[in-house]
Amino acid sequence: MLLRRDNFRQFIFLSKSAVCLLLLALFLPERGAGQGTDKPDSSIVDELSSKADVAMLSNVDSGFFYAKKLLDLGEQQEFDYAKARGYEKLGWTHWVEGNYADGLKNALDAIRIFEQYGPSEGLVSAFLSAGRNLFEQRSYTMALTYYQRSEVLAQELVLEKPLIEAYRDLGGISISLGDYEKGLDYCTRGLAIANRLGLRSSIPIFYSHIALIHFNQGDVEQSVDYNWRAILEGRLTGNRRIVALGFERLANIDLQQGLYDEAIRKGKETLEMGQELGSSLIAMRAYMVLSRGYEGKRDYEKSLTNYKLYIEISDSTYNADKESIIASIEAVYDLESKQGEIELLETERALNEQESKAKNYYIILSLVAIGLLIALTFALFRASRFQNEHNSELQAKNAEIAAQAKKLGEMNATKSKIFSIIGHDLRNSVANLKQLLDLLNSRKITLKELKEVAPEAKQSVDASFDVLDNLLHWGLTQMNGIRTSIAPALLQPILAEITSHFKLFVERKNISLTFQSPGNLMVLGDAPQLTVVLRNLVGNAIKFTKTGGAIVVQAKDMGDRVRICVKDNGVGISEDKLKLLFKHETHYSESGTNDEKGTGLGLLLCYEFVENMGSHLQVETAVGKGTTFFFDMKKA
Repeated sequence: MLLRRDNFRQFIFLSKSAVCLLLLALFLPERGAGQGTDKPDSSIVDELSSKADVAMLSNVDSGFFYAKKLLDLGEQQEFDYAKARGYEKLGWTHWVEGNYADGLKNALDAIRIFEQYGPSEGLVSAFLSAGRNLFEQRSYTMALTYYQRSEVLAQELVLEKPLIEAYRDLGGISISLGDYEKGLDYCTRGLAIANRLGLRSSIPIFYSHIALIHFNQGDVEQSVDYNWRAILEGRLTGNRRIVALGFERLANIDLQQGLYDEAIRKGKETLEMGQELGSSLIAMRAYMVLSRGYEGKRDYEKSLTNYKLYIEISDSTYNADKESIIASIEAVYDLESKQGEIELLETERALNEQESKAKNYYIILSLVAIGLLIALTFALFRASRFQNEHNSELQAKNAEIAAQAKKLGEMNATKSKIFSIIGHDLRNSVANLKQLLDLLNSRKITLKELKEVAPEAKQSVDASFDVLDNLLHWGLTQMNGIRTSIAPALLQPILAEITSHFKLFVERKNISLTFQSPGNLMVLGDAPQLTVVLRNLVGNAIKFTKTGGAIVVQAKDMGDRVRICVKDNGVGISEDKLKLLFKHETHYSESGTNDEKGTGLGLLLCYEFVENMGSHLQVETAVGKGTTFFFDMKKA
């Protein structure tokens, strides 16, 4: 018997209502089970953060204690804000300890969580922590990027206290880059805000920066005055790290003036404070002061003992940083592999839930539709439609899983090849340095002989540092820890930095390195990334140019554009090897004219950074005649 239209509509309505009630009955218990867990009050997190800030400056272990309490709170309560604060405080505490590689990793973890929730004071602090840890690893261009991001965000959010910290760190890095005028300007602005707000904790640091500026400018009297100001304010605010650094700088001034006993006294005070703080950096500087002080007093045995301790800490810090950087990048790959497995399990769970819901849906419809032919027809139609949708969704999920598996395979292959190259190249340099230190330790080499081989050892260490620096830049691009900021950039300071960096390299190969650029030429680009590009291109040119050759770096004004070229008259590149450049899967590398080694990362970084700045890296070459790398940038 056929149902009338009104009865049919009533039946459809009742069927849908029954299904909705069933689904509510199935889902409400699950939702209710998760509603009993409340997020902790953010004031508790802020209180623990404040305690960590105070504790880390006087006792590193106490700083770690509060930072880990924040992480535990975040894990137990599934509270991202607490976890982000915990990683941020770990980044700062590792910085105080002198473990800059782990400090950078924790700061980047904090940045990733904070950025999910938009601009905040915590994100400003995490930017500063990343910059501070990069600065201590001498990655000045990368550090400057994070400091500038913290300054912009602090101004945007009108956060005066974080802005003071940004000015403090921008002042410090300006000093390291030799821009004393800009450094003094940042310190003056920061001091004005700190005095107005009565925030005395930052004042000793600004005094310390100003003391270093006067020292570098040759004004010893003003440097001594500001160092004592920094020590006094540091004692008043409990910043023992600044007090220790103040004594170390005063000790170096005493050494210059021949006051060796006074320098040794201050060096011992510095060492004692560094050991109490658990800071390997301060202890290392104190040992160098003591070594030079005893050398001035002609007590060569004590001088050598303290110098060995300085070298031991310096060497262990270098190796620890190298291993931590590689470990942090390897951890990214492990994390991505585990994430892929989790996504596969989540997909399988979602499919099982859909199948379970479908069965319940069919049961309800079957019970309601018994004896009704039209209801049975409707149920079959709905089942067929649902099955088609289910199959389509399943096919899409399978395709997504296959793509993820392929991507993970490619990343694992890339990881294995890069770590194999880096392990081989860095091992040789560190082994040579270890052999030299063993000879010095066993007194099989004199100080005179050490001075003769020191330039060659320094060149080897500088080359290894460039490898690590490229690895750090590459790792940050893979962790999304680096962004491109397009702004007007003056070429002359960048070219001057490149000249200073490669001075020893070109002298040893007797290569002519010249720069052709108008003094006031500016481009639109990211200055730190442009520096990395030019450093790697010039380094490659030196590597493949024979002794007595020539390298020219040109910046040509082409109207609305500037063409930047790095040209050499070296060995050139064959056509088959040219095809391998700029490919992630090959990481092509070849030994230089003096058997210099490489990793293949340099040109990849150049290619990616040039693309990030809106240009394209091109190459012209001829075997036996030389190679030219060039790219165009918009003129500012």
